[in-house]
Amino acid sequence: MASMGMIRHWVLFHQMVLKVKDNSVEYLVEHFLLGMLFSIQEELEQLREFLASILQEADSGQAWAMYYVALTAVTRDDAASGMRWMQKSLELARAKDLTYLINRAASVLGNWSSLGGVCSNFSDPEKAVAYCIIAKDAAIRMDTDEARWRALWRLGHCLCDSGDFKRANEVKKELHEMAKAASAVEQQVALAYTESLSGSIAGMIGEDDASKKHNGAVIRLLQGFPADLEESGRNFLRLVERISTEGLMAFEDLIAFSMKKPSVRTVMDIQTMLGQARGQLDNEPEALFLNRTREEAEENAAEHLISKEVQRSPAKTAMALVFIATLAHMHRNEHSFEIIESLLEEAQRLAQEYPSILLRVLNEQGRNYACAKDDDNLNKAICKFKEAARKQMELDFGGFSYGRIGYLDDNKRSFRMLQSLLMGGNRMREALIWAERERCRDLLYILRNSARSDAFQRELELEEFDCSEESAWEEIKEVARLSGRDTALLVTSHIFAQQIHTHILYWDSHESKLLHESHGLQLTKPNSVLQMVEKALTTMKSVSWPWNMKFWYKVLIEPFEEFLKLTKPKKLVFITHEGLSMLPFAAIYKTNNEPFLIQQYAISVSPSLRMHKQCIRQQQRQESQRSGTLSALVIGNPTLDLPHAEEEAAYITRELASSFAHSVTRLERQEATKEAALKLIPESHWIHIASHAVVNHEYPNGALILACNNSLTGEEIKEQAGAVKATTVVLSACQTALGRVKSEGVLGFARTFHMLGVPSVVASLWKVDDNSSKVFMQKLYEHLKVLDIGLAMQKAMVEMIETEDEFGLNVFKPDQWAPFVVCGSDQSRCNKF
Repeated sequence: MASMGMIRHWVLFHQMVLKVKDNSVEYLVEHFLLGMLFSIQEELEQLREFLASILQEADSGQAWAMYYVALTAVTRDDAASGMRWMQKSLELARAKDLTYLINRAASVLGNWSSLGGVCSNFSDPEKAVAYCIIAKDAAIRMDTDEARWRALWRLGHCLCDSGDFKRANEVKKELHEMAKAASAVEQQVALAYTESLSGSIAGMIGEDDASKKHNGAVIRLLQGFPADLEESGRNFLRLVERISTEGLMAFEDLIAFSMKKPSVRTVMDIQTMLGQARGQLDNEPEALFLNRTREEAEENAAEHLISKEVQRSPAKTAMALVFIATLAHMHRNEHSFEIIESLLEEAQRLAQEYPSILLRVLNEQGRNYACAKDDDNLNKAICKFKEAARKQMELDFGGFSYGRIGYLDDNKRSFRMLQSLLMGGNRMREALIWAERERCRDLLYILRNSARSDAFQRELELEEFDCSEESAWEEIKEVARLSGRDTALLVTSHIFAQQIHTHILYWDSHESKLLHESHGLQLTKPNSVLQMVEKALTTMKSVSWPWNMKFWYKVLIEPFEEFLKLTKPKKLVFITHEGLSMLPFAAIYKTNNEPFLIQQYAISVSPSLRMHKQCIRQQQRQESQRSGTLSALVIGNPTLDLPHAEEEAAYITRELASSFAHSVTRLERQEATKEAALKLIPESHWIHIASHAVVNHEYPNGALILACNNSLTGEEIKEQAGAVKATTVVLSACQTALGRVKSEGVLGFARTFHMLGVPSVVASLWKVDDNSSKVFMQKLYEHLKVLDIGLAMQKAMVEMIETEDEFGLNVFKPDQWAPFVVCGSDQSRCNKF
């Protein structure tokens, strides 16, 4: 244990090196100082008084004392005190204009407030961004390049956490410009910051290949700094070896300390590879221990467990026990089960106050029971995974959507393992219930809390669905009943990389019961689904199995052919999941000589069963409450380069005016401004937009391009509108069905409009030329006069399929009609509007 005299010397030494402005030395000194502060027994207030007395001659003494105490509190697993003391330190530093401490304290608070930060219970991306801006402003005044790079890098990460990818990309560009102006040696470091941020942005929007490319560039750029870099994990193999020899908790400690001393050599390279390391641990744990015997690994883990640091912390002790259990699992023998069970029982006892660690313990317990394979232990495994999933469902993120979405996406293993075990045990009903519990949790929460009536709120009893199997099953039956006897619901679940489950539901009104069948399949790992599907549609040939449309018929439809022949539905509603949301179900076919699926069934999609029910209910509410003047909004060719979109808008305007609308407002060319659109969207009862749209790094959830090339995102519509009166929104623009893919669903335009109360959204999966779009939309609206939107979509597609030229050849290829999809309720009609 460090003496108070030793701590006094190190505090003064740290203050001295601060004035030298040598980041590498200063971070090293702070690291040693924190280690000693952690080892002493004093209460935090006593420690602050002692530190302040050491620094009493300095104006900054009190502020720095609070800074040290805050870091000490976090190393003691007291995140609440750490946040409180660091906020006090920042407040005092700003009052005394202590630039360096402002930068340091704001950077730390920005990190702690970010998603996945050291103080994860205090995650608030908006606050994290605000802190990072303070740190950036202070870094500019410090006149040190690395401080500015580091501040921009952290700000970019926090903007990603808050979903503001446009500003994150602006920060990336600013970093890149600074890198170009730097000297040769400094340029490598600045470019490494830029590549690291680029990798994070790409990873957040689901571009895994691009993310790996950028992260690889970081490692290559930093190879010019061997001394520090080799110690902190210059290449991935050394980092993996460190995990196996020092224990997983030691690695977690390294990351935690790195976040408090964010130098380029000890943070960014580790942060870059952290996701890879954790993925390796989850998916291929054997690789961590290939060069190490069981005895050597357990000896190192045991040494870590008995260390004084770990013994002082229940959280660290629990994590060490989990690590040893993981080692035992890697080297299983006839005695392993009991050893692992004992270790994890003690870890569970210690982890009760630490939700993220407890979740890990429960998952490891479930895995241990599942490996035993006998019925009794498989049931215990199911119970453990259920407990872990319920712990996730109980967490209250309030109105913090990104926290709820991100946390579930990072911890979806519980739900997936549970579904896999239930399907394997032929417990299909339970598997379907738990599949539904994972989906649209944030969207349903927002809808319930924005409900304007008690009746609407009662429809969204989320807790009852989460807690009661019987209530959950009754609600699923209600979804099938509401959908009608001419509709079959096909629920797809992407469980793991190589496992897909499907359930089909149909309400038999003659016998007043739900018919239900399920099917599971192993397949090769999906990669770039949409790109491969689009290529397959263009050529209509087998392209890189399993991405051709015949394969997807075999996966999704063939297992239920007899069921569909028996029930004879007219419509199929696909309840999609993760990457399967990108499939153009209309273009699925069995063989080259047989019709497309759309020629047999009207097709629509929804992100979850409960969300599908809410869309149907919302449509019924809107139609029953509608009175007075009905208005429609049509936007066409705002960028002046889509002449067919302008013709489309003119045609749609005439159709809407003659069918039902009392007034139709058409915004074309320069009139279609962002301001005009935001003013009219909330009050319009039917909306049709024919324009360009983009999905890219800057707008990962999509943006419509309006006059003067101004972008309009779903977030902006939500902020401005609050609610939308429309029954239907038709987005005749490229890729409007896309967005970031999460367990929650696709975070794109359809989700935004559903959130604002729109039950039916028509969108597209990829780019289509404006002439093909015009032809399709004209056919769609012709049939909307007498049919609901699902059947009208089917008729329009079938007519395009059957259109031939004078030589009997198809005029339209599948890639010209297949991307369009109805999201939500398929029962919307113009003549009911």
